[in-house]
Amino acid sequence: SKLIKRILNIIGSFIEYSSFERRGVFALLFILFLFLGYYFVRSNISYTKMPLDEDALASFQEQLDKKLGERPTYENKISQYTKKENSKIALQLFNPNFDSQEELINKGVPARIAQNIVNYRSKGGAYKSKEDLLKLYSITDVQYAKLEPFIAIPITQAERFTKDVQNTPPVKLEIIDLNSASLSELKRIPGIGDVLSERIIRYRRSLGGFNSLSQLEEVYGLRENLQVDASTYFSLDRSKILKIKINTADFKSILRHPYLDYNETKAIINYIEQHGAISSLSEFKNLHIFRDKDVDRILPYLDLN
Repeated sequence: SKLIKRILNIIGSFIEYSSFERRGVFALLFILFLFLGYYFVRSNISYTKMPLDEDALASFQEQLDKKLGERPTYENKISQYTKKENSKIALQLFNPNFDSQEELINKGVPARIAQNIVNYRSKGGAYKSKEDLLKLYSITDVQYAKLEPFIAIPITQAERFTKDVQNTPPVKLEIIDLNSASLSELKRIPGIGDVLSERIIRYRRSLGGFNSLSQLEEVYGLRENLQVDASTYFSLDRSKILKIKINTADFKSILRHPYLDYNETKAIINYIEQHGAISSLSEFKNLHIFRDKDVDRILPYLDLN
């Protein structure tokens, strides 16, 4: 009977717990059972490993290697030149007057220098000596020092003849007027070929005629190639100069002259519109746009009538 009373007391004391306390006890018991169940399952279930198919894996690796090896490569000339340049090809003897860009690169010349060598040639330039390569803006003194022992410029029969001409008094030819010389006459002058003779006539046309023999130096490439003094072969008939009628010419006609730029032409037109015709060359020289400029070279080409 005492035992029963004790049990009833225990049960009665449990019943006296609040509902919140009872829920807490149940929650703790639930979590405890979860942990016990997890460890029971983990200790009693064994995992079987899947067998590895070595042959299938090797076949897959082989197919993957083939796919990667078949990726296309896209290379243009520039990338090829860069690779060759980066591979540091040993320098070989090269001729800047005849070797192509690709040949120069294959002989160890840096790609950028090779391109400029060919570009200079395509514009009518020629390399008469090794030092002529220093005219290229892309080559430094250090690069030239490395290339110089490998520059091969053979002396041709024509070059031997040129040297002979330079070492002997020039043969007096009939002096021709620079302002009326034809292509065939110009090509007779040592150092002036087809390209330079065409440039001279084209520049003479844009000027309206030469006023001085020194203006020949303004023709691209002529200073480097002309082998004699211009006065040996040329005279000047300045009466053949075509002048600009500055007071009546339109904007395009004035701008066409190589000695006048856009702003100068605009200033001339505006001055005439505001002040009337220009009456003297001194008045022209005093225009604001020409202050502190070499304006004398344009004066022979102006007609104020």
